Amino acid sequence: MRLLFLICFLLCLTKAHAAEAPANCESLLAQEMVILPNTTLEVFDRTPDKGWRVLEAAKCYAQAEEIITRYLVNHEWQSSLHLHLGQLQLRQEKRPNAATSFRNALRKGDGATGPFKFNEFALALAAFAEHDRIAFDKNVAVVSAGTENFGNRQNMRLLKALAENFDAKYVEILAVLEKSSTSK
Repeated sequence: MRLLFLICFLLCLTKAHAAEAPANCESLLAQEMVILPNTTLEVFDRTPDKGWRVLEAAKCYAQAEEIITRYLVNHEWQSSLHLHLGQLQLRQEKRPNAATSFRNALRKGDGATGPFKFNEFALALAAFAEHDRIAFDKNVAVVSAGTENFGNRQNMRLLKALAENFDAKYVEILAVLEKSSTSK
């Protein structure tokens, strides 16, 4: 009887804890939504404890996706936000949505031709989302050839991990990367 009571107690506790996380995510989203209309890109995208990043840090990926989508409706187009949106969608295994977001991130004009291979990085991520190994490898080769650029070197860390684990889920690959960076 005591064992049965303990099992029921633990199950109730587990369900209560599981229900707590989404409420916390919704609460964080609500807080950020209040200030969203007047939030600058600098604060929304580049401040660790503000905007979509506070939601991502709390592992509230669906809410981070939602707030970026809402921000993009009311603010000027930003390639970086479309890229981050795609990464959040890929974390949630929304592969077709992620591929679209990565393509929406593509820069035009001078932003597409400089030493930082942003477009090729975004296209490699789109190809990963679509399981298109040929397009993935083609774009990775361009980014890899430009590793004298700091941004390309940083992006190659993720692209190498994706290449080595092409059939794995994005979140699994990120977990390995995070574990390897904390063990150094």
